[in-house]
Amino acid sequence: MWWRTFFLQASWSYAFKQNLGFAALYRRRAPGTRLGLATLAEPFNTNPVASAFVIPFLARRDPPEPAAALEEFRRDRGFLASAFAAAGDRLAWQLLRPLAGLAGAGVAWLSQQAWLGAAALVLAYDAPQLALRASLWRAGAAGAPPGPQVQRLSAWAERARRAGLALTGFLAVAVALRGPGWGPAAVVLGAGAVVLALGVLPGRPRAGSLLALALVAAAVLLNRGLPRVR
Repeated sequence: MWWRTFFLQASWSYAFKQNLGFAALYRRRAPGTRLGLATLAEPFNTNPVASAFVIPFLARRDPPEPAAALEEFRRDRGFLASAFAAAGDRLAWQLLRPLAGLAGAGVAWLSQQAWLGAAALVLAYDAPQLALRASLWRAGAAGAPPGPQVQRLSAWAERARRAGLALTGFLAVAVALRGPGWGPAAVVLGAGAVVLALGVLPGRPRAGSLLALALVAAAVLLNRGLPRVR
């Protein structure tokens, strides 16, 4: 069932979003549900990664037939979809995706091997998502409280933000240093890039950005220009 969450958006539409994917997954997860297809196929939209928690959590609390329980189900579904969409979209689209692209581009440029860059991009983007999907599915199937799971998504997003800033600072200098090799001056600048990446940028982005510009300017002056990509 966990694998089926990857196809949540296979029948996505502007009018009803992920409703058919949700209905199919829900009925497979709760085969004895009394909820009709018309109810399950109402508009539904959340982050695809976070859906790994929302769907098994709702299916575990499959409501009986009375109208009051049905309305509670609708409220829970709407609340969970919105809360997990906000946290999941920030992590997956706004932070993890550019981080993976930056990692892939940096590896490809520094190694001059396109396949290594592609591998780095896929690994950086897919590995965290697969791990997060699996842990969210287990939590949802066990009926864990939703609040801590939303907080966990926010914590992952903060880690991705800090990692992206660190990688930006390091690659900005490392790419500029690639041309002439690692002489004494380049080693000093490279050490400065490490300090920038690990100690300054993640916690103080503005100061780190100014330091990054200074290191890049020094590296470009040392190299008399940026190295070309072959």
